[in-house]
Amino acid sequence: MKTQIPVDIESDLRDKVACGDYRPVNADTGPTTDAEWLALIEDEIEIQEDNVQNNRGNDAAVFQAYADALKRLAKEIRAEGVLPVKFHWEDSSAAPAR
Repeated sequence: MKTQIPVDIESDLRDKVACGDYRPVNADTGPTTDAEWLALIEDEIEIQEDNVQNNRGNDAAVFQAYADALKRLAKEIRAEGVLPVKFHWEDSSAAPAR
């Protein structure tokens, strides 16, 4: 991937994976493919947009600024021809958690 992921966003996404079930992304290694990074970024956009709707004032502005930065990043990555992986909850063929 030619697009560089800013260090703060990379750190946030690695923390997210370490604390949740984002299969097929491995919680121990974190995202290793461009498609995994993109899926995490796009999932985080949805979360930040929900935060904007559920907050007012300065908090909403902070969430919106982060969502906008993530959208720009996702757009750059998609422009490289990358498509996101599907998380286990999006992919009905994924094996159930054990």
